[in-house]
Order: sequence, then C-alpha cells, then structure tokens
Amino acid sequence: MRRCARRSIGAQPPCVVVPCVANRGPTQAQGLTETPDSDIGGIMFRRTAAFLTLALVGLFVPVASSAAPNTVHVSATDGSDQDGDGSASKPYATLAYAVNQVSDGDTIALDSGTYREGGIFVRKSVTITEEPGATAVLDGSQVVSDWQQTGDTWTTSSSDFVRFCDVCTTNNDPSREGIAAHVEQVFYDGEPLTQVTSADQVTDGTFYVYDPDPVTLQQPNDASSGYNVKPHRSAAYVIGSDPNGHTVEIVEHSRAVTLVSDGIVWDGVDVQRYNPVQRWDYDDPEIGTMTGGAMFVNQSAGSTVANSTFSYSAAGTAAEITTTDNVTFTGNRVVNNGGVGFGINQSKNVVVENSLWSRNNLSGFITTNCGAYCTLSDTKVTHSEGVRYANNTHDYSDVGYDHSDPEVESPYRLNGVWFDEGVVDSSIVNNSFINVGRTAIYDEVSSHNIIASNVVASSHEGIVISGSDHDQIWNNTVVDTVSPLIVREDTRYDGCNARAEDGSCTAPERWSRSRGLSWNTTNTSIYNNVFGQSSSRLASDPYRYSVIARFSAGSNGDGTSIGANEMVEGMDHNTYFRTSAEQPSYLIHWKTDEEQPGFNARTLPDFTGSPTVTVPDAEANGQDVVASRGTQDLFTELGGDAKGTDTNNLRARPGGQLDGTGVALPKDVATAIGEEPDTPVNRGALVSVTWGSGGQTQGNNASKTASSTGTANAQASSAATDATATPDLSDIGSTTRAAGSTAADNSGNAANSASPKGAAERAVPLASMPTGLFLAVSALIGALLGSLLGAGVVRYRSRVRMRR
Repeated sequence: MRRCARRSIGAQPPCVVVPCVANRGPTQAQGLTETPDSDIGGIMFRRTAAFLTLALVGLFVPVASSAAPNTVHVSATDGSDQDGDGSASKPYATLAYAVNQVSDGDTIALDSGTYREGGIFVRKSVTITEEPGATAVLDGSQVVSDWQQTGDTWTTSSSDFVRFCDVCTTNNDPSREGIAAHVEQVFYDGEPLTQVTSADQVTDGTFYVYDPDPVTLQQPNDASSGYNVKPHRSAAYVIGSDPNGHTVEIVEHSRAVTLVSDGIVWDGVDVQRYNPVQRWDYDDPEIGTMTGGAMFVNQSAGSTVANSTFSYSAAGTAAEITTTDNVTFTGNRVVNNGGVGFGINQSKNVVVENSLWSRNNLSGFITTNCGAYCTLSDTKVTHSEGVRYANNTHDYSDVGYDHSDPEVESPYRLNGVWFDEGVVDSSIVNNSFINVGRTAIYDEVSSHNIIASNVVASSHEGIVISGSDHDQIWNNTVVDTVSPLIVREDTRYDGCNARAEDGSCTAPERWSRSRGLSWNTTNTSIYNNVFGQSSSRLASDPYRYSVIARFSAGSNGDGTSIGANEMVEGMDHNTYFRTSAEQPSYLIHWKTDEEQPGFNARTLPDFTGSPTVTVPDAEANGQDVVASRGTQDLFTELGGDAKGTDTNNLRARPGGQLDGTGVALPKDVATAIGEEPDTPVNRGALVSVTWGSGGQTQGNNASKTASSTGTANAQASSAATDATATPDLSDIGSTTRAAGSTAADNSGNAANSASPKGAAERAVPLASMPTGLFLAVSALIGALLGSLLGAGVVRYRSRVRMRR
C-alpha cells in the first residue's frame, strides 16, 4: 500500500536562517571624508558578496506555505469527532467531519473499517486514502437490529426510514421498469435481498418497503411532468429472512460523496451501497437534488481517483465525472451496480485506464427501445473532449449468459463503452471486452475519435459507428460476435435531437452545435482489423444472414441521404474470418442509398469487384479467410466454440496470415496505442490489457516510455490477467490495488504540485546540482564580483581625484 510520510498535525516547515551581514567599514558619522585605497576594495567586496549571497540563497530556498501538509487520521472503530484531534493517537471517527478540519494539501488517512455515512462534500485540495495496509469502505447502509416478527416475516420496529423516489427513472414511464424503478436495498450477511412489490410476496431472501405516502408524478406515467414531493422519512421494511444471529443492513443514503475543490486525490477507499435515483431533478425536502444522478460525483479539476471499488449503486451511475477537466480514473473496479457503471459528462482531458467493469444493470432496467437504454452502459461518455479510454477490461464471462447468442435473454444486455452526443478528439484503445451484452464499443453522433487495438470476444455487437464523423478504426480484433462491425447513418443531423414538421429544431444539443458537429457518418477509415463472426449457424437460425460488416445508408430529417460510399473514406488490409462460407452466407452488406436495396457480398472478390463500391482501393489488400477454429492460421490460439467466455490467445500467430501484413499506422493512431508510426504492423490488436501490455508501455513493434501511473497499472493488469485465461475478478481487484499504490502516490504528487493550493514548493539543494550547472553558476558569480569590485574602485579613485 501507499503512502506519503506522515507529519503530526501542526508541524511547521523548518525555518531557513539567513545571517545578517554587517557593514563593518567606517562611516561618515565617524568623521571620515576619505577612505584609503587599501580599504575600499574590502568594503565593496563585502557589500557585493553579501548581496550576492542573499540572492544565491534565495534561488535555492523554497517559499514555504503558512503550514506544511498534515496527515489527519480517521478511525470508524476507535475515533471520535468530539474528543479526537485527528492525530494517530486520537483520530476522528468520520470522513464527513475530517474533510471540514483539513487544509489544502493535507492527507486524510482512513483506518480499516466501514464508514457508514453519506452526503459528503470535499471542498479542500486533499488526498483521501487508507492507512498503510488498511481496507476502508464508505458505505451508505445502516445495521438494523430492532425487528418485530409476524409469522414468517420480520418488520422494522421503526417506520422512520428514508423515503426514496421510485418514479425517478430515465424511462419517462417508470411503471414500465417494474421493480427496477424501486431503488431500496437490503443486505443480509453481506448479500443483497431481492425486492418484491407487496408484503404478501415476502419469502426467504426477499424484502418489501412499506411507504404509506410515496412520491408520485404530477402526471401519471410521465416523469418529465414533475413530482409530488413527500417528506424525507416515513418508510418501514419487511424481510423474509430471520434476522436473529445475522447482520441486516438497510441503505439510508442517496449519494456518498461529491469532490468539489481542484486537485483532490481519492485513493483506495471503496464506495458501496447507496441509493441514487437515475434522474438529477428530484428535490428532496432535506437533501435537495443530492437524491440522484450518481453515487460518487467528481467535479474536481486535476484530480485522481485510483484503486477503489464502486459497487451496489442502486439505480443512478456508480461513479460520475462531470463539468471538469484533467482527471485520471485508474486502477478501479466498477462492478455489481444497479444501472450505469461509470459516466463522463461535459469534461475535458479525462484519462480512464486499467480499470474493470462487470455485472452492471443488476436491477434489470430495460435495455431496448430507448427506455433506460438511452443511457444504460458500463461506461457512458457525453459532451466531452480529449477522453482517453485505455487498457480497461469489460468482463461478463461469469454471468451465466452467452451474449453471442442473440436469442438469449439476459439482464446484462448493456453496452461496454458508449460515446454519445458530441464526444470529440478522444480514443478507445487497448481495451478488452468479453461477453458484452449489447455493443462493446459504440460511437454515436460524435467526431474525430480513434478506436484502435481493442479485443472483443463472444459479444453481441463489436464496434458500432452511428452519426459520427472522421472516426479511425484501426487494428481491432473482434471474434465470436454476432455483428462485428456496423457503420450506419443517424437520422439526426446538425446537433438536433428532434425537429418540428417544418424542419426547425425543437431539441438542440448545445454542446455539439457549439462545435459545429454534423452528426453525419462521414470520413470513416477502417484498416488492419480482424472481424470474425460467431460460429456457423443452422439453416433454421433467423440470424444466419447476419453479415460480418454492415454499412447502412440513412436519411436525415431534411431528406439528405448518406450512403456507404459517403460514410467510408478508406478501408483496406482488413481480415474477415469465418469458419464456413455458407453460414454466415454474406461477408459485407453495402448500402449506398436508403431508397435502394443494398449489395451483399458473399466473398471479398465480390465486394472489391462491385461497381457499387466507389471507395478508392477498398479492400485491395483485404483477406477473406475461411478455416476451422482448429486449423486457422491467424491467432496464436482459438479455442473451441467459446460461449460467453474467452479462452483464446488472440495475438497474431508468428508467421501467420496476420503477422506483418498490416499497413503502417498513422502517427496519431500509433501514439494512442503506443506503437511506432510509418512501419508495417500486424493485423488485429497490437496491444491489449488482456495480454498484460497496457498503457503506452508495451507493444508488438516498439517499447515506449510510460508515465508512472501507466506503468504501475500495466504491471497490475499483467499480474491479474493471464494470456490465455479469463481474469478472476477478485484477483484483478486485489492485485490492481497493491500494484497501483505507487501510481496513486505519483498521481497525487502531480496533482498537488500542479495546483496553486498544493504542497509547498520544493528547493533544489546546491549540492545536488549537476556539475556543469554548478561551475557555470560559480563562474557567473565570480564575473559579477570582479566587475562590481572593479567598478567600485574606479568610482572611488575618480571621486578622490576630484576632491583633490
């Protein structure tokens, strides 16, 4: 584990003592009007030397802040907010109290324990972390031990529990979401109970919330109509599991924490069990709009969130970065949440790396027809620029559903990472997606994004581009997936979500409009990818005509049609892999006009020879590979029919068809994935977190120098992930945290030093100066001394001659 060296509260920086330099020469007050030549040199020398000494000392002495950074200690088991002083021997008891006792640059260290609190605002530039070797958890639940038994059920003695809004869903008609709209949570010996809609349905393993006066909508089935707000408390709970001898916890908080001040570091503290609703606009009479949106909200510019687990957020997003810039989110686990796992909105220069997503949408929100699906994703990014999404893992291999089979009904049918409504100049690189329920990578109505060197296995859809321009799709590997690649036009255009009959915009999206985004799919480049569909399908399978790559024309609301030839700027050196030429029966669907039928190519020569394809040199060097899984010559290893798991090693096989046959990478793509530009590369993924090569630290063609954060977390990923096996989720959490502690130290120091309210400036000791620099400074001082001394003597002699 990390940590910074601790200082006791109130410690001050050491004083810098600069001795006074007295003028020991005679003065006019002593009656002297002339000074002998033999003395003037000494006086001038001493004065000049004193001046230069002070100046030189000033170069290397830091200007200390009024107080040195301190470490404030907190212990949920041994601390006291009333009697503690934040020292190691007398720690505070709660994080909420500690954040109001610190100054900018301080560290708050939490001892092992569960901190049952919420609604915390952090308004100082501090580091919040754990004591060395400790495990601290911020938890929104309360232990309840007072129950009254009635038959086979138990009811809380109190009916004064928090009332949560159960009609505050993204879906405008909350009734369609069923029990998923109800955000309450109860845990029995650490495991969640299942909520039911009436007391008579309560059995072992379930619970019911009795609320005599629930929040309702002003217009039924219309969440946009507003709410009939009710008092904050008045609920009771009924459970069907005997609480005697067991620990029962009821969640009582909506939001855990909001990071406000710049330069905050959140390192290693887990956050779990809160009940935020999906909407941000429910104004509770006690906590206001803290009811919704997200469990953990980061508005801190220049901040770092590292090595933490975010779990059991009931409905709202587990962790959200919003309206900020220069944020790093690294080495985290976002797992077991009711809805969206992680979000970024209206932010710039955000790095998301070396983190894990799994088992989100536990509540089972609708994922079709734009119910909650309009936001539902492991990661949803909107209205942002400069986002780097790299070396992350989305792993649903252990959920018990095969998402490569479109007929399997699963509550985990959500996207992996979704860029939407104006994400620009961003990248999705070096990530791993295993058994993702809907679309692994979705780039919608955005612009100038790089999607490169990702591995998608056993998923529903691989990469989808919709209404985005200037996307670069390079060196991705997509296998065992129903639809590996979809490029299509969106009916919306010019940053407008809805229009009146006369074509005027009634729902402008201001972020995209301010940046001039067209929301048209144009200038897409597709190179060096490997696209492989799921295993061959039977003749009776309704999905047997699914193609490997689909390019679908569409019309905007103004009647403008954009077809495949307008959408694609260039595509070549891609490999299309299938185990049978009959099923799937088509390789590429190419639709050039919405009003005309599309062209279906059975083979790559059919495609390249078609007059309907006018993209220059389209797939002139493409590969159409038909081979069994056992005899294929593409990958190092491709196991049997992997259903919902990943037991493959999808590196290019040495000497195989992918090895060295790709076109050279453009500079921006090469930089994004950590490879060399302008040299031939393999086809398919070059760098992947699955192979233990993360960040710009390792690649097939070149070795890169990485930041300490990237290096440490790449090591963590390497330790947690085997080259041929699906990673154990618990292993990823523990190894990432341990290996990531150094990264958090470095990230924290960088954040504090960049902040104007950070730690005191550091001086460079003279002894540590490079020899060349020391000699140069010494020579300069000598020259100045000689010049000043000579000038003083000349002026003195001139004055003496005038007096004479």
